[in-house]
Amino acid sequence: MSHLVPHCPKFSLGFLAALACINSAIGAVTETEVISFILHHFPYYRFACSSWRNALREAMKTEWRFGHNKTVTGINSVYLWNPGNLEYDEENMEEINNDARGNTEFFELLIKGEIGLPRQLFYDVIGLPAPEFAGPENSAMFYHLLSIGQYPKPFCHFIRIYTTPSIHSEPKFNGASAPKVRPTGELIL
Repeated sequence: MSHLVPHCPKFSLGFLAALACINSAIGAVTETEVISFILHHFPYYRFACSSWRNALREAMKTEWRFGHNKTVTGINSVYLWNPGNLEYDEENMEEINNDARGNTEFFELLIKGEIGLPRQLFYDVIGLPAPEFAGPENSAMFYHLLSIGQYPKPFCHFIRIYTTPSIHSEPKFNGASAPKVRPTGELIL
């Protein structure tokens, strides 16, 4: 199956990590949370060679805008020295204006910290081991199945590869559109 590779955003990995920090409820993020944030919102990285993760690690260690601390569990996290000082430069504005989402509202919400981080369970189970399946569409399906008491594994055929960036809101599912399932996990057609 052939998929078009999405456009590579011109944002630096440090800038994307800073956006993840701003969108964290506590203002600090772990490396895994930053990777999940990038996979969730920027489809290019779902298909890119995994070396971008090393470049991200390096940016988070060396860029002046990040401070470092350990969480209560001992995991290293980063935070921004001055979160109010994150602005778009001319190249970033060009990227925003040419984004496939078609509007700047998504990025305005990102810079204000109003998007939040993606829920981590989906990324621990699916998004990080198989990044091509990361993204808000599959995340929403995963959590919907859990919310109706279904273990997502029998429904893995519902999880698809998406190459276009999603708008900032995840798809909503209601009970009427939920797949009907027997207690054995078998799909009722």
